[in-house]
Amino acid sequence: MNNFLFDKILLGIGILIQIRLLIYFLCRGFKNVNEKYKNDEKKRKVNIFLGWFFFVWLILGTIGSIIIIILF
Repeated sequence: MNNFLFDKILLGIGILIQIRLLIYFLCRGFKNVNEKYKNDEKKRKVNIFLGWFFFVWLILGTIGSIIIIILF
């Protein structure tokens, strides 16, 4: 198999996984954090910050992967 085609297939699988994580995180992630740490404000704020950081990282990674597939 051509290495170029193999790389595109791997990037495509990575994008599908990233999109699946984004959908899961949007549906359940923030709700679970708010319920789990509703009594501990400090932990709740830290987890929400880390959640947003992970969420933005996933969005940028997905967009970057799509651009790489289109350009190369």
